[in-house]
Amino acid sequence: MLAILLEDDQHSREVMISLLNSIGYESVLCASSIEEATYFFKQNSSQIRLIISAHTSNMGPDLPLSRLIIQNRALDLIPLLLVTNDSMPKKLPVFYNRLSRVDDLLSRPFGLNRLKASIEFAHHRRAELRSTLFYLGSNHGNELAEAVYAGSKQFHWKKVINTLSLQELVSQMKTVGFSFGGVIIDEDMVTDALVDWAKAFKKAHLGALTPICVLGRDPNKIKNMRTVADLFCEQNEYLNEMLSLISNRLFYQWEMRDQIKEIRELIKQQKFSSAKKMLSKVSGLDPERWEILELEGSLAMEEGRIEDAIERFESAMVTQPCSAFSHLSLLTLTGNDRVILERALSFCPHHPEILRIASNMNLEVPAAWS
Repeated sequence: MLAILLEDDQHSREVMISLLNSIGYESVLCASSIEEATYFFKQNSSQIRLIISAHTSNMGPDLPLSRLIIQNRALDLIPLLLVTNDSMPKKLPVFYNRLSRVDDLLSRPFGLNRLKASIEFAHHRRAELRSTLFYLGSNHGNELAEAVYAGSKQFHWKKVINTLSLQELVSQMKTVGFSFGGVIIDEDMVTDALVDWAKAFKKAHLGALTPICVLGRDPNKIKNMRTVADLFCEQNEYLNEMLSLISNRLFYQWEMRDQIKEIRELIKQQKFSSAKKMLSKVSGLDPERWEILELEGSLAMEEGRIEDAIERFESAMVTQPCSAFSHLSLLTLTGNDRVILERALSFCPHHPEILRIASNMNLEVPAAWS
């Protein structure tokens, strides 16, 4: 990940670079002027993931840096942190409240935990502005719009834009700028062209931070979306619950990204106590997130709590039925139950281990799957 740092003091630069490197920002470009920052923005706008500026004349009341960022639409989603000194006047928070583009203040001295908390807060502030949902389909547009309107105090969603084709979806996305927050796709609209678009979209920064929900669980219709959709929901489920799930994925992307990786590594290293402690904190943020449920299932499995493990993996598959990991875990826990194997084949028809188990059990596999 790439961060842009506006800082004149060499020592402060070195400290900040070290902190950023330790939390995944492998590259940090340092600018000492607004002109240099402008150059970096133009050359690297699609790679930038964070902007941090010391409180200097460039971030004074006229805010040339803030205006520059606002004018660059490619930077709409990028958190902007303002670093201040303890000697700053107490009225600075009032000054900050007038800065619509500054996401958080960092008061020196601060350490790694304070920096991470500030970045998390900034990501939440960016997410709050992403209140427009897109719906691709013809069956549930009015219901979604009514649910968003009725739940305006419950959700951060403010608007649903209905589209009837991939071309219309792509065209309409360009009109909403940074307010674009998620996509809901009817399973009947899943085509090869849509899958290709979704794969390319997810590789971009906007796509990586934007939840895609497929409405429907017909394995023949959704299986090609298994690697790009963030979650799948039944068409007859409560729309409020689905809107909440999508909102949570949007808001907690930053917190979840690194912590899920760390918990998986702890389980791999058999450090179950540490994994369990960390997981208990993370699960409170988004308890229905399928990745969290899989991790809870993995821990229960390692600790011999078979029934708990089965319940967690089954819960994970409510919103991610295409996870080969959940299917294989359930096959292990149930001694290769035939019904579970048939379900695994329907959602993950090309997975080599699932095909091997089916072959060993003499379960007939369609030629197109093997």
